[in-house]
Amino acid sequence: MIERLSNLAQVAALFRSHPAVAILGPRQCGKTTLAQDYLAGHVDGPAHYFDLEDPEHLNRLADAKLALEPLTGLIVIDEVQRAPELFPLLRVLIDRHRARQRYLILGSASRDLIRQSSETLAGRIAYLELSPFTAFEAGDVFRLWLRWPRIGKPGASRITWRRWWPAPRTRKSPARWTLSEEAKGGGDSGEPLYDEAVAFVVESRRASISAVQRKLRIGYNRAARLIEAMEEAGVVSAMNSQRGP
Repeated sequence: MIERLSNLAQVAALFRSHPAVAILGPRQCGKTTLAQDYLAGHVDGPAHYFDLEDPEHLNRLADAKLALEPLTGLIVIDEVQRAPELFPLLRVLIDRHRARQRYLILGSASRDLIRQSSETLAGRIAYLELSPFTAFEAGDVFRLWLRWPRIGKPGASRITWRRWWPAPRTRKSPARWTLSEEAKGGGDSGEPLYDEAVAFVVESRRASISAVQRKLRIGYNRAARLIEAMEEAGVVSAMNSQRGP
């Protein structure tokens, strides 16, 4: 799991000046994980969690005033866009119980949600807009480049991906490997050693069949097929690849 320490520090800082903080962002960008990390590492007192995609939690908030008013400590409301009618009540509860209640609100970064919350909770709420993970948060940028088609959209072609996105700069590959403009897309090579071969070629900048053969300890014909797949993918151009020893 990726720790977003700077975002945790931002949430803590916003709570020092506001009784409510909203973490906004697209789905699957890490809002819930960030909230759970904040609960685990920055909250000493009581905490209460409501996930409005959970029917049981949604039912508990059918009478939201009755459910929320007795609570103390941090109150997390996830997927708040499912119940925008909560905002006027939150204003009342924050004004009445500012000393014993804080609210961490998670939701989409839609204009309507921001408008509704900012109008109702003006002066009471601060916003943290969370973006999806950057390649550098993921750690090994080059490994991410190699693996993306397997963890991205179903059916995504690693050839299409590598055709349009060159290998990133890393300590192991200080210069970008030049992709051929004429490279044509195609299907997945189906070769289990393909990723390892691409990693070797990009890092060593040697598109040599014999070099791939020695590195992977495979036959010449198999190494040649790997180089051909890289040419089709645009990882290397035909003029850069070496077919002799």
